[in-house]
Amino acid sequence: MQDNIRIYFTEKVKFEQIIKKNHDFNCTINSNDIKNDRLEHSIYPIVGQIGTLTYVITQNGAYIENSLHKYHNSNTIGQDINYNDFSYCEITQALNNLQNQIPEYDFINTKITSLEFGFNLKLERSVQDIIKNNILLWNFKPHYFFQDNKGFMMKKFKMSNSTFKIYDKGAQNNLDYPLLRIEIKYNHKQLRNKDLGIITFLDLYNPKKLQSLFLNFLKRFDQLIIVDNRFTSNLSKTEKEYLGNQLEYTYWNRNFGSDSTKNRHKKKFREFIRNNDLMTTFHYLKQKITDKYHELFKDCEGVPINTSD
Repeated sequence: MQDNIRIYFTEKVKFEQIIKKNHDFNCTINSNDIKNDRLEHSIYPIVGQIGTLTYVITQNGAYIENSLHKYHNSNTIGQDINYNDFSYCEITQALNNLQNQIPEYDFINTKITSLEFGFNLKLERSVQDIIKNNILLWNFKPHYFFQDNKGFMMKKFKMSNSTFKIYDKGAQNNLDYPLLRIEIKYNHKQLRNKDLGIITFLDLYNPKKLQSLFLNFLKRFDQLIIVDNRFTSNLSKTEKEYLGNQLEYTYWNRNFGSDSTKNRHKKKFREFIRNNDLMTTFHYLKQKITDKYHELFKDCEGVPINTSD
């Protein structure tokens, strides 16, 4: 579920002192001044590793970043990968391990400034076909599309204070099975929103906040325009032309005269794809996401987490 993260340390001086005392690092000069706390020389940035995570200390701040999932796998199975599952239990183990590696620092004095939340989904269908031909718009807005010569494919949708990323994780990791990664990258403004309330490192332990992330994820997933292939449906020629026109971002970017008129067109379009049974791919993916969440949202005894008061 959780993956790439950036943890900002609000007590920068204390964090820097701990790093100098306990960890190997690189800095901008080769000098003993850093180890002796003689800061008259320019020594920043200080960069080093805690497992697979990277810490960076600048003149004005300090943070740790990279994949929490890879950090856990590196510590537990000795592999720097993040294409397997990452359960709630494993998330808490990774968080505990990181705190244990910096025991002198109180992690209440942190801010989460970036966090990815999403799922690795094993599919029975072609991942690339779904990305290229079915996942088309988000909230009637366009995507950024990338494809390399090795078969990797990705679509990005920019949202307010967050980004939707959907890509072929199987091709990225040379796997022999179809694996779709779908995730949202949240920045600090979105995380601090009252609907999520993820502010400090310790909030990452809170199962209610993890559930809030999932509900927010589903809400944003519902805004994706995921449509079955119109050329394999029983639509008439006129209906296929209508659908093709509506799936072009330029259609929704034009001047409708008023927001109410534009919203009526959006409602009509959504009714059209629903009434013509063009949402099987959408429901297929949403069910995969929901099933995977319930599979992963369990404690270390395998018991589903109860978030009710």
